[in-house]
Amino acid sequence: FFEGLVGLIGQPNPSLLEAMAGEHCAGPDGRQMFTTVNYSICTCSLWEWFFVYDPEAGRAQVLPPGTDWPVEKYAAGVSGSVRQYRQPISLSAFEDAWRDKNVRLE
Repeated sequence: FFEGLVGLIGQPNPSLLEAMAGEHCAGPDGRQMFTTVNYSICTCSLWEWFFVYDPEAGRAQVLPPGTDWPVEKYAAGVSGSVRQYRQPISLSAFEDAWRDKNVRLE
């Protein structure tokens, strides 16, 4: 008790990205499917990690062959067409915006 949180669960991983990847991809529930309550997306933590972190490589690495990223059920349009609200965007697409923000924060 007197050792605090570190005494209970140990030191945190100093590499935030490595820790996040481990929690999403290597954890025992990484491939456990769930359905989001807001848009009814059937997905798992592993898929969501790659959707955000590296959508192009992730599609080939983690999705079943011939499938694409899960879409929102509530995005289904008329006559079976699907309007996809969320789009896979590589993190590298944000580098210019990050650089601009960092310059303003210095």
